[in-house]
Amino acid sequence: MTLLNKALSLIPFVSKQAARQGPPIRYMAGDRLLQPIGRNTEGYLRAYGELGWLFACVSRIAAAVSEVHWHLYQVRNGERKEVHSHPLLDLLDYANSFQTGEELFEASQQYLDLVGECFWVLNRNRVGVPAEIWVAPPQHMKVVPSKEKFISGFLYGTGEDAVPLETSEVIFLKYPNPSNPYRGLGPAQSIGVEIDTDLYAAEWNRKFFYNDASPGTVIVYPGTISDEEYERLRLQWDSRHRGALQAHKVAILDNSAKIERSVLSQQDMGFVDMRKLNRDTILGAFGIPLSVLGIVENVNRAN
Repeated sequence: MTLLNKALSLIPFVSKQAARQGPPIRYMAGDRLLQPIGRNTEGYLRAYGELGWLFACVSRIAAAVSEVHWHLYQVRNGERKEVHSHPLLDLLDYANSFQTGEELFEASQQYLDLVGECFWVLNRNRVGVPAEIWVAPPQHMKVVPSKEKFISGFLYGTGEDAVPLETSEVIFLKYPNPSNPYRGLGPAQSIGVEIDTDLYAAEWNRKFFYNDASPGTVIVYPGTISDEEYERLRLQWDSRHRGALQAHKVAILDNSAKIERSVLSQQDMGFVDMRKLNRDTILGAFGIPLSVLGIVENVNRAN
């Protein structure tokens, strides 16, 4: 929650921050994020709704962050006094017309865990005080690098519909990314290979039950057969053995034909062990013990 605390400290309710000079070095924009081939920012956000263990970890952490009750204090002469009524507290209760404060923090933490970054867009009232906070989807936000100022602004959207935003309008939260200082790197991206592997394993397992004929089955004849005989055998096999409801039925073959299997089964692949390893890797990246998610396979009186 340190990043969210930092975000609150950046909201200028009392006075505008004095202008700062740029960084002492010239920064160059990174060319890509560190991620597996084929999975971009939007891909990791989509994986949240596709992989159960990823959903369990991210939603658990985000829900805990959203339940935190924030306090505001005023410090004078070394004495701290809690403030119970303030525009900032109202803003944290109702972030905007469509989101509560709890939804704001939950969505922000989800983005941080999935893609390592979150953008708060401030909507100010007539006197320049932030009246609303909107969470901008990071896949639609572009950081505009600057060699002198590090970041000169932001662009939301693409093409003619892109909306330019100044740095004073956006609070940019991110986890450090060693390969690209302009974008974040989240825990989910560090286990992209495990995420893809578990998704592919689940999809393979579903197709096994849905389309079992059985998988990789080869019917071998001692000699050659005609095209008509081949088509007859194919249609007969599909009608009697393809599909989950007809799996593992007895097949009777003629003309000295025999059946051979050409692919590995789940048992041959160590299917269960592989998925457990992926599960433990995903939980480990987020620092979630098995017991937190109700898994007690390694829990005993000793631990």
